[in-house]
Amino acid sequence: GHDRVASSIAQLIQTEIGGKAIALTGHWGSGKSSIVKMIQKKLGENGFVFVFDAWAHESDPLRRSFLEKVILFFKQKDLIQNKKLLEDKLDE
Repeated sequence: GHDRVASSIAQLIQTEIGGKAIALTGHWGSGKSSIVKMIQKKLGENGFVFVFDAWAHESDPLRRSFLEKVILFFKQKDLIQNKKLLEDKLDE
């Protein structure tokens, strides 16, 4: 079941035009993290999967934590052309 879901999501990401936002919902231990790992593996080097763990930041300002993690993700993947602007925004 999990592989079928991961394959369908990976295929959607690879074939549809434009950005994607996908939410996996389910009970604790239902396999959400496993599916995300399978998707990452199926997409390989050319696919970027950003995962934000809201639970890990439940006591932090959510918007700020999310934006910081997105910026750091883009930086790690070297997806930002204007690195100075990125650093300035991160410092803000």
